[in-house]
Parts: sequence; C-alpha cells; structure tokens
Amino acid sequence: MLKNLPPNVIIKTVPVEVEKTVVQYVKNSGADFAVITNPANPMKAVDLKEVTKLPATTDITLNQYNVFAYKKILRDIIIYPSFNGITPSGVSEVDIGVSRKITNNGVYLGAAGGYDFRSRKIKDNVLVNISGGYISDEELSIYLEWVQAKQKYKIIKADIVVDGEYVNVNCIFDPVHFERIRRITGYLVGSTNRWYDSKRAEEKDKVKHG
Repeated sequence: MLKNLPPNVIIKTVPVEVEKTVVQYVKNSGADFAVITNPANPMKAVDLKEVTKLPATTDITLNQYNVFAYKKILRDIIIYPSFNGITPSGVSEVDIGVSRKITNNGVYLGAAGGYDFRSRKIKDNVLVNISGGYISDEELSIYLEWVQAKQKYKIIKADIVVDGEYVNVNCIFDPVHFERIRRITGYLVGSTNRWYDSKRAEEKDKVKHG
C-alpha cells in the first residue's frame, strides 16, 4: 500500500510545471509511468489536470511513486525434459535468453541460445553430433550400421546433418586410413611391391635429399 511506502520523489513546483516535472522524473528513472498522490492523503491519486487549474502562484507538494510495469532486463531459462515413454528421464534441451527493454510500452531487444542434448550423444561408442533436426535413436542406429557395413574401419565419430528429406553423414574412422605417397621420377606411387626389378634398383640407387 502506498500509505506505507516512501515516495520515489517529492515534487515541489507550481501548477503550470507539474505535468512536465512528473514526466521528467519518470523519464530519468526509467519507469513506465507514475502514481501521484497528495502527502495528506497518500491513498488517493491526484488528477494533474485539476492541479494545473490552480492559481499560478500556488505552491505544489506532491508524492510521486514511479511504477515499473516492465522489467528493464529479462533473463529466461527454459528446461525441456526428455521422456522414456511418458516418464521423465532427464533433460533434453536448455534455452537461455537475455533481453533489455528498449521502449516504455514493453518492447524488448535481446539474444537467446540453447543446447539440445539430443544433438550430441554417444551411440554404440560413437560420438555423434546431430544438426538441422531431430533423429531418434532407432533412426540413428540405421544410419551408423549402414555406413559401418561399407567400411573396414570402425566409426569413432559421426556428424549428421538433417537436410529436409535427406541426411548427410560424415564419419571419422579408427584407425584413420591414409597411405604414404612417394614421388619418384615424376610418378606418384604408393607401395613398390608391384615394381619390376630394374625400377626397384633405380629407386634403391636414388640419392635421397633431406
């Protein structure tokens, strides 16, 4: 109740200046509006239009209570649960946002971000990153098994991008397969196992640099 609260400002002015004075104090404080009362009757709001009609030399003393209808800064944290059937089983996503009021009528400007725990998981000892959409564990297993069946080396990491009706799968295997390429007399070659004897002799006699 205003009766038990000290005013934010005690206005001392004249009738012609009262409205301008109230607006200035509201602006300076960042409030959205103000309630003005008579110190002798703090439970009743004063009509400033009526105050301006008083004789110009009247000394005016009023209490001003600034009201913040909208917070200056909003901080939001939203936590989405994951479910096993209909039973909550953990956290699937966390969103965080911060915004600041930029107008007195409640317009905010800010930024938000989130982390979807479903997009990064360990599946069958494979580190999986998923972006662009949601993929169930069953669907994920199908993709990993399909890729693994075509490869000699074990998948250790998979980046999966959901692109509409398509899914792009990029995998890293263990061990990472590579072949040392040797440049000899203008040729790019791998192993020398298939070379004939004279070519092997040429390679053996070649002066190595570095």
